[in-house]
Amino acid sequence: WDTLMPAALKKSAAVITISECSSRDILARWPWLAPKLTVIPHGIDEEFFVEESTPLPAGLAQRLGDSPYAVYLGGPMERKRAAWAIDVLAASPRKELKLVICGFGAAARKSAEAALDPALAGRVIFSEFLSDAELRALYRGARAVLYPTLYEGFGFPAVEAQAAGTPVIFSAL
Repeated sequence: WDTLMPAALKKSAAVITISECSSRDILARWPWLAPKLTVIPHGIDEEFFVEESTPLPAGLAQRLGDSPYAVYLGGPMERKRAAWAIDVLAASPRKELKLVICGFGAAARKSAEAALDPALAGRVIFSEFLSDAELRALYRGARAVLYPTLYEGFGFPAVEAQAAGTPVIFSAL
């Protein structure tokens, strides 16, 4: 990494990254890249901006019922802070509120479900993989998306949720 990356970067005509945040990180490590570095932000698929009628997967819809819900996307990595999202749910006075957690593989789902406080049983739902259309439906039906990650280069879930018309709750810490 320390030998190959600088050599490859020196030979490149240009370096493209997805965000100002990533650009700052790259320049902190390789400041001499400044003249070659360009930020080209990702775009969000226009399907997030239009209404569609894709239903949630049957099993997820059944577990949610008519309950209001929030969504957490990010997986089990500690920097993504799924525990924070669960703490927000636990602190909510609205006991009918549920939390749909996305991004956990089968093993991580099983482990997280086993570690879950029994008082939250039935309120925290670990979703299996969702198609893009199902994810858009999940966003549109949510009261909010919880996005407490400590570090992201771009942060697609936050932008996608907002494009779908759903507010996003961030964490300062």
